Formats: sequence, C-alpha cells, structure tokens
Amino acid sequence: MLNNLAPVAKSLLEKGGFKVDMHSMDWQTLVARRAKKDPPTAGGWNAFLTSWVAADILNPVMMGFLNASCDKAMFGWPCDKDIEGLRDAFARETNPAKQKHIAEAGPGAGDPVPTHIRSASGTGPFALRKNVEGVLEAPVTLFWNITKK
Repeated sequence: MLNNLAPVAKSLLEKGGFKVDMHSMDWQTLVARRAKKDPPTAGGWNAFLTSWVAADILNPVMMGFLNASCDKAMFGWPCDKDIEGLRDAFARETNPAKQKHIAEAGPGAGDPVPTHIRSASGTGPFALRKNVEGVLEAPVTLFWNITKK
C-alpha cells in the first residue's frame, strides 16, 4: 500500500494546484531531513508520508500527529491551544461517553491548524489454518488465547 501512496498523493496535490517536488529516499534520510525546520531549498521539507498501526492512533492523547504543542509537537510543529486543550480534557475525563464527545470535537478536515492529513487506511492480509481457533480481534497481532484443534 505504501508504495503507491506517494505517487497518488503527488498526483492529487498537483490536481489541487500545488507544485510538488517529490523525493524518494530511505527512512534514515527522511528521519534526518524531517527534523530540519529549514525551507525545502535549504534541505528542509513541507510534507512527508508515513503510516501508523491502529494501536498507535486509537487514543488522541497518544496519537503523535494530533500533538499541537508547538516546538514539542511532531514534525511540522503545529501550534494550537484549542487542540491541546481538547487532548488535555480527554486525558482527564474518566467517563468513556464524555471522552467520545471530546474526541469528536477534536481536529478534522478543514481545521485552521491541520496537524496531519489522513490519506488512506487499510488492513494487512491475515490467514489461519482450519485447526487454529481462539484468535482475538485486536488492533495488533496477539499471540495468546490461540489453540490448535
């Protein structure tokens, strides 16, 4: 899925009127470059594509790309006190129904300070033999509760 993400994103951005200078690179180069706050002409960047597993993004407090605490935020360094207030309220709330309401009030498409843009979602292939049972559905692979008939 990730192999096609960059060319599709480039095409869509260009259709939206953006000038895109796409660079393919290994992960180590991206990690070094994304930490630079310089403009692209000086080795910095404007956007990069990556993916996270569901377990990393289930909770708005733990989801790195929702962090909008300026210099302490993820790369791109979004700065928005309203987003941070919602994340703080979510963390302090113990009632799941109220947490859901707070999460739904959080950032979305069209917000003035976007922390990230969700471009795709997907699942990986999964197969089991007929004699295996007890596999638990979870956002990550679990290796317990499994039995062989």
